[in-house]
Amino acid sequence: MITHNISDITATALEFAKYIGSFAIGGIVFLIKEKYQNRKAIFTKRVWGQQLAFSVQSQDWGDIQILYNGVQSNNLHIISAEITNTSSKDFSDLVFEFSVPTSSVIYRHQGQLIYDDLTKDLSLQKDFNDQFERIRTSHLLQLENEQIIDNNLQKEISFVTRHRRFDIPLIQSKTNATFHFLVEDYQNKPHLNISILKQGLRLVPYQNDTERKDLKKKWTEHGGLVIFLIVAYPIYKYSNTVSLAIFLMVINLFLASTISLGLYYAFFWIKKIL
Repeated sequence: MITHNISDITATALEFAKYIGSFAIGGIVFLIKEKYQNRKAIFTKRVWGQQLAFSVQSQDWGDIQILYNGVQSNNLHIISAEITNTSSKDFSDLVFEFSVPTSSVIYRHQGQLIYDDLTKDLSLQKDFNDQFERIRTSHLLQLENEQIIDNNLQKEISFVTRHRRFDIPLIQSKTNATFHFLVEDYQNKPHLNISILKQGLRLVPYQNDTERKDLKKKWTEHGGLVIFLIVAYPIYKYSNTVSLAIFLMVINLFLASTISLGLYYAFFWIKKIL
């Protein structure tokens, strides 16, 4: 009788395994198809920052004022970004665009390409730089003539003081570019948006070792739970004794974790080679 029950459980488990296997293979084929149809090179981005100084009015500490080039400032931050070409290809003639929220202003900027131990300073995109200089000249001229700044000019000033566009002549495979911005933020909530102005490139957040371990843990825990529950049903249904059910559940627990971990590595291996 026990042998018969084990055979039934094995047959049912195999049916579930076929179903899961077909689903997994179909998903992998779909992923490969989509990747080749919409093939994109992946760049990673990493952003960090620190507050340089802030002004405050306090009864305990008094009034603290911050000046930048003789003009009063509220909150000065240094925001840095690193963009890495993780693909196996070199890319030329790219444009990296950076922007901050409407509550912020970019005072200074710096960009560098890093090749091994060598660095190359990056320049602003020519069209953007020409636009920046034209708007700056118009603004200074109106201030000198004590004229009221019209809405169109104000919108242009807001755009060029919150955006920067860099020309990237060449970024080789597995190399990166770093950028630093001196930002005035009036709400003390600095944020940097980044985009690459070229079709076929995808910019994703950088993951450090801790983040990758957390993702692996969540994947194996959730995936293992799903596999465990699927296999647990035929064990519960066909086991005629409690001891047999417990024994098979223990095996199921270890197999579910192993299969989930294997699927994790298989998924990211396929994603990496594509």
